Order: sequence, then structure tokens, then C-alpha cells
Amino acid sequence: MRSHGCLLNDQIIMTIFLGLFVLLTILFSDVEASARPVSVSVDLIKTSSHTARASCSFDPSLSVLEKVNQLTLYGSKPNSAKKDLNILASVDRWDTTPRLFGSFSANGADLEGIFGFENNRSELHVSWTSPSHSPTPGYRYRCVVQGTDHTGQFVTLSELGEINISEDQLCPVGKLDSLSGKFDKLMKSTIYTDLSLNNLEVRLENLENALNNSVGSSDDKCLETLQETIKENVDTKKAMASILTDIQKMVGKLSQSLSAQAAAVKKVEARLAFEISEEFRGKHYLASRSRWTSIQAADSACEQFGGYLVEIDDEDEFEFVLEFARKIGTPLDFATGMNDIDKEGQYMFYHSKTPVRYFKWNRAEPNNARGNEDCASIVIPHGGMNDFPCEPPYEVSYICEVEF
Repeated sequence: MRSHGCLLNDQIIMTIFLGLFVLLTILFSDVEASARPVSVSVDLIKTSSHTARASCSFDPSLSVLEKVNQLTLYGSKPNSAKKDLNILASVDRWDTTPRLFGSFSANGADLEGIFGFENNRSELHVSWTSPSHSPTPGYRYRCVVQGTDHTGQFVTLSELGEINISEDQLCPVGKLDSLSGKFDKLMKSTIYTDLSLNNLEVRLENLENALNNSVGSSDDKCLETLQETIKENVDTKKAMASILTDIQKMVGKLSQSLSAQAAAVKKVEARLAFEISEEFRGKHYLASRSRWTSIQAADSACEQFGGYLVEIDDEDEFEFVLEFARKIGTPLDFATGMNDIDKEGQYMFYHSKTPVRYFKWNRAEPNNARGNEDCASIVIPHGGMNDFPCEPPYEVSYICEVEF
């Protein structure tokens, strides 16, 4: 009769699950559908430790993209230098598991996300409770989708949302009362269900007692038959457990195979737009076939293949990248992720936001000749680095750092 108890526990768990599902449905029933292909929204509840939920979504039926590669959520503090946005979360077509970045990853924010292949929606939802990232008026969040159109050209779509809140908008009493009423109804429904399950448990217990009495009064043949039936059930359970173990092993092998295939596909697609180096310290370097238009666009192109603008950490890495660029032949200079956009003379990496530790400048460089030379490139003939303007019309190629 223990199987009846397990069944009862399953029913209770299912009831709780359905109750939570209904509650979530009620809470989000007022969300309006966006007519834009890319949408970003932030819902805030101001408590002693600010609670927030940022959502980033993409509807392919409303865009010109033929193939979607990546969905990314960015955010920044108010009045940040040059309105720079930091990456918060991302999901892509090669690794469909969503990832957190920066302080969100360290502080343990909750992340939900799904990458929709073909014509399905892609979504990211980040929830956090942290005074260090309390979203006050002026905070901005950007939802960015990267992919290719029917001609194979890289396309980036984005939507920016700036948070402007007043105190009376943070916790509307009427809305809380409405939600409280709905929750009370749900709890009453759950209590009624629990009572019904309790009655069912009592009836099962009575049935068990009756069966025990029946077995006690039956002859030895009936008892022997019952014991054989129990043994058969135990053997069946062991066989099912063995089959389940085999299935889990097969799923694990299939998952590894799919990951390897995804990496291979990413590498093939990268070869269409980049020259690819040999492996160095577990990574590859991609030299772009197209010209640089801005540091933001170049880093976004690198992100589509799971990488970023190259970040050179020491002399060995610099010499490897320089030799790789020399083998390509042309162009003669390649942009890196180094820049002093925020503060003149203080060089940081664009993607990781960490200080640059290694430099190999050409003679008389950096010179900030045009007064706005905030980015850095490797000049192949001179074997060192020059500074140059980050924005058009100055154009160079660029190098990505990628882990396949």
C-alpha cells in the first residue's frame, strides 16, 4: 500500500505546482503585447532591498532577420560616462543555456531565458534583489538582437528603455489589494483541494486495513499468490530503474554530441566573415574580412560568435596575434578592444571593462593626434600599436577573441 502513499504525494506536489502556475498567470495577465520586434521592460517593487525584474524579448515575425544568432540584455547606471551600457544577460543559438554577466552573476540574480529557433520568440527575464543595483530614475536597459538578413549581412536590432518612476507608481495599493484578493481565492481553492486529498487518504487507509484483515483470514494459497505478485512488482521496478539509467546515459552522450556539433557549426559560419587563427591558450582569433565602423558594432559582431574584441594580456599573446595578422597580408592594421574613452590615458578593455596591463606602442604613440584618438590598433608593418579615432570615417579591420 506504499504505492498509494507515493501517488498521494505526487497528487499534492501536482496541486502545488498547478497553484503556482495559476498564480503566475494571474500576476502577468496584465502585460501588454508589443508591436515591435524587440521589446524591453522593467517592473519594480520598492522595498527595503529593491526588487526588480527586467525582460528582453524578440518576435521574429515582426522583423527582417532571416537568422537570429543572439539575444542580449544591457543596462547602465544613470549619467554613466558616455552612456556606456554593460552586458547583464545573454542567450544564443549555439549554447541555448542563458548566461548572467558581471555583478548579476556574482550577486546571484535569478535568470530565465529561451532561444527560439526558426519563427519562435526568444526571451530573457532577469530578477534580482540588491541595494547595489537598485533601479532608480535614469537607469537605462537595452534589448539587443543580432543576426543576419536574407542577403547574409549582419543586422543588429535594439530597443532602449529608460526608467522614470514616481513613488505612487512603485506599489499601487489598489493593485496590491486586487492581487491579494486573487491570492486569497487561490489559497481557499488549495485548502479545499487539501481537504479532499485528506478524505481520500482516510479512505485509502480504511481500504488498507480491510485488505490486511482479508489476508489474515485467507488460506495459505492466497497469501502465496500475493507474495509472488509483490516479488514480480519489485523485479519490474528494478528493471525499470536499469532502463532509466541507460536512458540517462544516452541523453548525456547525445547532449555532448549536440554541443560538439554546435561548436562546429559556429566555426563554419565564422569562416564566412573572418580569417581564423590556430588555437592559442584554448582560444582562437578571428580577423574580420569587413571594415570597422565603430567599437560598439565590432564588439557586437564578435559577440555573435561567442567572443569579443581581442584583449591582449601579455607579450606572448601579442606576438601570436601579430604573426597571425602578418600571414593574412592585408589590411595593414587591426583594431583591438583597448580604449581610453572614459578617461584620457587610462586604457580599459571595451568588453570586460578591466584595465589594460600590457602595451607595445609604436614610436611616438599614443599621440592623440586628432584630439579624439581613443581606440588602439595593431599596425602590422611597424609591429606595434597606434591610437586612432573610435568612430567613422576612420576605418580599420578588427580582431575578435573567441573560445570555440
